[in-house]
Amino acid sequence: MENQDKILEVHEKLSNFFNQKLKLILTSVGIFVLFVFLISFFTYYKNRKEREAELKLIEAMNQHNPVQALNKILKEYSGTQAGLEAGILLWNMYYNKKDYFSMGRVLDYLQENYPSDLKPLLNYARASLFENQKEFKSALRFYKKSLKEMPLLRFVALIDVARTYEESGNLNQAIDFYRKYLEEYPDGEYKGLAEYKIYATRSAGNKIGKKGSKK
Repeated sequence: MENQDKILEVHEKLSNFFNQKLKLILTSVGIFVLFVFLISFFTYYKNRKEREAELKLIEAMNQHNPVQALNKILKEYSGTQAGLEAGILLWNMYYNKKDYFSMGRVLDYLQENYPSDLKPLLNYARASLFENQKEFKSALRFYKKSLKEMPLLRFVALIDVARTYEESGNLNQAIDFYRKYLEEYPDGEYKGLAEYKIYATRSAGNKIGKKGSKK
């Protein structure tokens, strides 16, 4: 009788143990199934959203004045490829209109929704925006970031930095960067421009110096 009671006690403990494990296993399986379902749902939703956004973008570009429709895509389809394309199109339209406030707003949107993909290009775009607004200090800061982040376009960024220094009246720094361009790209596309700018900037500096000495 005592042995039977022990056997029953062991059996009961085993049953409790397996019941607990079974609950844990079933819970784990349930969580896994839910996780797979959520991933599938998110993928389906994302693909569907991407398709809808692309159709909206095509519709917008067929309009005579697509600005309002493109802005709606930015609002409703952020994070999609179409949202990215709409943002770039809008930025270009605002750039042509010299609408610097709207350009800044679009850049903020792109920075928020596509930070890693577009960081170098966004920094370059911000530099261009600041230069057009005559905010030369900020323009130089972002152009110099582009020198590091966009090696394939470094030859353009060097000219941009030199030009911005020239526009801000820092002629010596401008000459330094035009020279830097010639050192790094002796047969570059902008060789003639850089050589002429060095000559013209020196001449301008000499005239300023002569005026100062007369005073």
